[in-house]
Amino acid sequence: MVTVSLQRPVNRTVPALGKNNDKIRRLHHDLTHQQTCIVLTKSRYSSGESNVTAHVPIQPVRTCDDKRRVADMRAEAFYENSHFDRFISTYKKKFSDTEYDRLMRSVDVADTSVVGTFVALDQSTPEGMILGCMDVLRASPQVVETSSGIDLEGWYYIKNVVVDPKHRRQGIARQMLLSVEERIRCSSTLSGFTQGIFVHVELCNIDAVALYKSVGYEYEDSSVASGPVSVGVMALLLKTL
Repeated sequence: MVTVSLQRPVNRTVPALGKNNDKIRRLHHDLTHQQTCIVLTKSRYSSGESNVTAHVPIQPVRTCDDKRRVADMRAEAFYENSHFDRFISTYKKKFSDTEYDRLMRSVDVADTSVVGTFVALDQSTPEGMILGCMDVLRASPQVVETSSGIDLEGWYYIKNVVVDPKHRRQGIARQMLLSVEERIRCSSTLSGFTQGIFVHVELCNIDAVALYKSVGYEYEDSSVASGPVSVGVMALLLKTL
């Protein structure tokens, strides 16, 4: 199974489940802590792709139905490796509803836009099944600290990369990354500025790290690679375009 690089929201609220919910809150904390790190012993990106999918179109998310499907996909991925099940359905619904509201508030972008939520579509299905999704943001001033002093203002930031479980190990995440990179290159050519792209990944997320390195991302701080691999240890990977 391929690990996705879905990142946990900074501010996450436990669903209101009644007045006496201390126990539920503790369970929610344990659950989210457990799923933070998924250690895999074998990376498909170092051993070769299997069942690689032919090129699929990557485009900004459009319809309300697609936004709901993206929200549901992210909720499933977020709680995918939880070891508790008593309140999972409640947590998933809360997560999905919150994500859907965010997507609905976002401004629809043009087909040539670089910033937004993008989806990989299987156009062989009548409804255009969503195979994967990812967010692309623009870095604001003084938002990202780097040990090397690299100025990332104006760079693009990848987050919330998710691939449908039935379509993993098919190169879809790779296609999404390369498609977004091409959009950024076109934007850079028009603007005259050289730009880059970066992502934060937990080091224990072996497949996610391997994915980004396979398309040319490098550690901002090379010493991170030789450090401890444990829950919560983050790495900044970047790529100049």
